[in-house]
Amino acid sequence: MNWPSLGDEPLNEYSTPFLATMAFPSLFPDSRGDPTNPCLLHNVTFSSKVQHLIKFAEKNDNKWVYRFASHPRFSYWALDMIQRRRALQQSAIFLKQNPAEAHLTIDQLKDMANANDSYTFMSKLSRYVGNVTGSPSYWFKIREDLKAIISQKGAPTIFFTFSAADLHGLNSIHYFIYILMICPQKKKWKMCITIHTL
Repeated sequence: MNWPSLGDEPLNEYSTPFLATMAFPSLFPDSRGDPTNPCLLHNVTFSSKVQHLIKFAEKNDNKWVYRFASHPRFSYWALDMIQRRRALQQSAIFLKQNPAEAHLTIDQLKDMANANDSYTFMSKLSRYVGNVTGSPSYWFKIREDLKAIISQKGAPTIFFTFSAADLHGLNSIHYFIYILMICPQKKKWKMCITIHTL
């Protein structure tokens, strides 16, 4: 196996072929299954490829091994890649729908942020960032959706019990069956109803 080459220039994560193989040579020793492989015949999204890899398992010494899911850094790398791609897609949509903001430079954006003059721009932008899973705007949108559901349907309720009736259910059924065998004529219908309600 050849080690990846080292250099001073960072790699482009969107156009470098076999980036996952270079980053995780122990997971992709022969480059098979690399989600950044440009030679795939089918058009499958990056997130679908990663989802398949996370669920991928192989049998090793009569044990199922999930090498991608159990790797300490692969899941984080994949999530970061998915979020970056989603943010790039959302920024392209934002610029298409808001052509007046397309001319802004980084210095102008910094000046807007320093002058506290960026409220209208940020409110427009937050709608698009809300589509990136895990971002603060995403969780704000989810919270607002949950508030709307509660205002329409009412507050959710939950019931807790700390009784162990589910652990004693079989004993109760055996007891009722025993009673029915001894006294089959006495209130048989009540016993049947009681057994079915356990």
